[in-house]
Amino acid sequence: MIGGRIQLGEDSAQAVEREFEEELGITVKAERLLWTVENFFTYKSRLYHEFSFIYLIHDVEDKFREIAEVVSLQAEAFQYGWITFERMKELTLKPAFLQEKLLHLPAAPEHLIFKES
Repeated sequence: MIGGRIQLGEDSAQAVEREFEEELGITVKAERLLWTVENFFTYKSRLYHEFSFIYLIHDVEDKFREIAEVVSLQAEAFQYGWITFERMKELTLKPAFLQEKLLHLPAAPEHLIFKES
């Protein structure tokens, strides 16, 4: 998942579009909100409470399909790439609920609270 922060004066959909452009050089359109998420997790022995807005996006220039599997590698920890739903089952996704939820997109936005065990 693309990460980042909302800047002063922009809404969450604009932030998603900007972050895709900044991090991957890909122009996307946030089509509709799927989930608002409160995600509780531990990373490097530190507790976090993250708030996320997860959107269904449209790749405006259809670049995802043109690019090789790995789009970007950040500090050798994160890989962004186009994968099929079948291959997604083989990967470790964070937050973990995405593995199942991405296969069944909601018709209306849902609020999720996820506590990593």
